[in-house]
Amino acid sequence: MNWLLLTLLISSNLHISTIVGSRKWVFNYELSEQFAKSMGLKLRIEVANSVDELIRKLLAGEGDMIAYNLPITKEWKDSILYCGEDIITHQVIVQQGKASL
Repeated sequence: MNWLLLTLLISSNLHISTIVGSRKWVFNYELSEQFAKSMGLKLRIEVANSVDELIRKLLAGEGDMIAYNLPITKEWKDSILYCGEDIITHQVIVQQGKASL
């Protein structure tokens, strides 16, 4: 059977949690593979060395989706389609307090 491929882009600097063959990955490989199979596709993994390389490869058509928590930025929000749960963060300033003597 000739399988069409779903190319998943992942970052090489992620923490290790799943072993695929002789390589270790952080994302849930089984979930990604099931998603590909549900679409009649075979999963292929492509590794990038940085977030910028993940985006470049996606926009160049070298991958179909990215498995990484990408920040939603002005630079990328009109170029890529975000999916999944949004993680909302807030910036705060923390300063050393003056101790009462």
